[in-house]
Amino acid sequence: MPLMRNYTEIIVEEGLLPQIVRELVDMAIDQNHVEVTYGVAGRVILAHPDLAEKWYQEKVAQAEDPQDVPIPVPVVREPGQPRNIAASASNGEEPPDD
Repeated sequence: MPLMRNYTEIIVEEGLLPQIVRELVDMAIDQNHVEVTYGVAGRVILAHPDLAEKWYQEKVAQAEDPQDVPIPVPVVREPGQPRNIAASASNGEEPPDD
């Protein structure tokens, strides 16, 4: 799988990180579409844009107050920008960028 250039960043409280990652991985067609990395606000979740939107819509529909649902933010990783991954949903290594 090539490096995910377009992704969505989801910032959640540290205590909710494992739960949200599990939810996203369970919904994902490809587990490589979910990553955890360090952002400016601590650890953040990176998800494929379609997956993030699907997760967000489901959470808003279930929430008592939709404003409590973290808002996914689209981000583009520039060519050559490192991933700096703290953890990944995948067990394997990412193949080199061709």
